[in-house]
Amino acid sequence: MVWLSKREVITYLFISEAYGENAVINIGEAADTLSIVMPRRVVYKIMRRLWKKGFLERISQFEYRIRPMKDAFIEYLLKYIALRIEKHLRSCGEIADIDIDERHKRIIIKFSNQPKKLNTFLRAKAPKFIEIHYSSS
Repeated sequence: MVWLSKREVITYLFISEAYGENAVINIGEAADTLSIVMPRRVVYKIMRRLWKKGFLERISQFEYRIRPMKDAFIEYLLKYIALRIEKHLRSCGEIADIDIDERHKRIIIKFSNQPKKLNTFLRAKAPKFIEIHYSSS
């Protein structure tokens, strides 16, 4: 998973400040707004990347809705955290299914058996956005 680039952050901040969150903008308007910092072609590419990363919603080929910053970052970070948990569990030899519940903004870890190497983590207090389940086998 690739983090946001400086250009992506600048683009998101410029358009969200200029038009407001939840506003529907035309890609040409965004290019005009950002013309002071980057060329049009770069704006089009960055807008497409922001859409793929979940910071914009595509309405049509040339129109996007600016998602609220908090919601977009939470979903983006949940995906990253779930990926990190999955990689770490795999490196520890543990088998688990990891799901992201975007509606309730949480990560659900389903172990097929009691994990052996993660006793310290399981005894520690888990963050509210992580839910752990065990199968009864």
